[in-house]
Amino acid sequence: MRTGKKLPVRFFKNLLIFAAISIVAGCKNNDTRTDLDSPERGTIHISVDESFKPIIDSQIQVFEALY
Repeated sequence: MRTGKKLPVRFFKNLLIFAAISIVAGCKNNDTRTDLDSPERGTIHISVDESFKPIIDSQIQVFEALY
């Protein structure tokens, strides 16, 4: 014979286990984002004031020389 208290406790216990499994299964480690953004590969858009253009151009030249 079942008592009234055991069914809700079992239900919430099963619900907690299901939620934990769902969270763990939903957490995938996608490393594709880090592969797209590296010093050797990727795209960057730089917006600066016209007065900083010589400085930025020299920085771009140094970066391209290194990589």
